[in-house]
Amino acid sequence: MSVYNGEQWLSPAIESVLSQTFDDFELLIVNDGSTDASASIIRNYEKKDSRVRHFSKMNTGLADSLNCGIREARGEWIARLDADDISHSDRIKLQYSEIKSNSNLVLVGTGLSLINEFGDVYKSHIYPSTHNRLLLALSQGGPTFPHSSAFFRRDLALKIGGYRKRIKRAEDRDLWLRFAREGLISCIPMPLVQIRKHDSQISNDEGGVRQIVDSFISMIAYWLCEMKYKDPVDALDDADFDMFAKWVQSELDATKLFEVVKFKEEYKKQTIHMGSYLDRFLLLAGMAANDLSVFYRVLFEKFASSNLPKKLCIKLADTNYLNISTRLS
Repeated sequence: MSVYNGEQWLSPAIESVLSQTFDDFELLIVNDGSTDASASIIRNYEKKDSRVRHFSKMNTGLADSLNCGIREARGEWIARLDADDISHSDRIKLQYSEIKSNSNLVLVGTGLSLINEFGDVYKSHIYPSTHNRLLLALSQGGPTFPHSSAFFRRDLALKIGGYRKRIKRAEDRDLWLRFAREGLISCIPMPLVQIRKHDSQISNDEGGVRQIVDSFISMIAYWLCEMKYKDPVDALDDADFDMFAKWVQSELDATKLFEVVKFKEEYKKQTIHMGSYLDRFLLLAGMAANDLSVFYRVLFEKFASSNLPKKLCIKLADTNYLNISTRLS
């Protein structure tokens, strides 16, 4: 668990781990330079439960903090949880049982329930359970299990370089795609974590644009590797990687993807408490009247899988944008 100024929901997150029915674990909490009461809260739990290990450092971001935790961990497996989320009491027991049932498994996720700032559950999601279907979703931008549900092999995480600092807002998708090249991934079709939605989430930074761009960078990197190119996240120097990221953002902007995502998020917010399908349809129709092109793109994404990451990969290779693909060959 990494924490940055997470005092508001930190205690429930910690308690959900300490109350697991599987109890042979250590809880590593990395305090990423918090300026609120997070450190004090962690120390209090450390005094009460010997399984809690506390590490404090300067604020360097989520990826660096998680890598710190992975390096310090003494166990064979890593279970992730964000400091504002909650684990079901049987979560670790069920994931440990799943991963022990198949020696080829390297990563296991779970379904989720969404909760608001007050802890009220308002929606649940179940994801595909098989490797092939999960990889399809991961590589094409589809929905996959949440970061807070991940359970993975520590030695493999270290071998493939852990979380990459250049992928600041999609570090989970990036790591899962690299795990999938090394072994099998799966997902337990049960909502074993509660994901808290609130306005201060880091995924909301820059209106969510950074998360979308980083997700596409990780997917394009996956497809480039599939085409036998070098991974641009590792191979490019800072200047070239910055050009690559700007190219990705400009290509996404041209497809109106950011408008589509904004449209869908606004629709989700307004339909959380809507029970009537007629009300939902009328709301959707009213929103669509402002921009039909975005509306049709939303419908397309709902009923057809997206090949956009792979298309952008091919376009990058074919156009040799600023000689970047030459440097990756």
